[in-house]
Amino acid sequence: LDGTARFENMLMLTVDFVIPRALRGRKDPGNLVAACRPCNLLKGRHRFHSFEEAKEYVLKQRDAKRREWEQKVAQLHSQKAKATA
Repeated sequence: LDGTARFENMLMLTVDFVIPRALRGRKDPGNLVAACRPCNLLKGRHRFHSFEEAKEYVLKQRDAKRREWEQKVAQLHSQKAKATA
């Protein structure tokens, strides 16, 4: 969604429902789009009014997950440093 997709992401393309099945979205071609697996998982069951709204949501979710991951890694490094000191 942010234009930085790499080859590895292309290997993980999935079919996504514009209106999620959980919200009674149909299985017809007009309700289907290609999406990379990570973005599809982040989008979840949310329904958006536009591509830009979906993009903004997914990018915010990615940033939040990245920050969460970085905090966990920092905690592990801190614990490891304390254990070896």
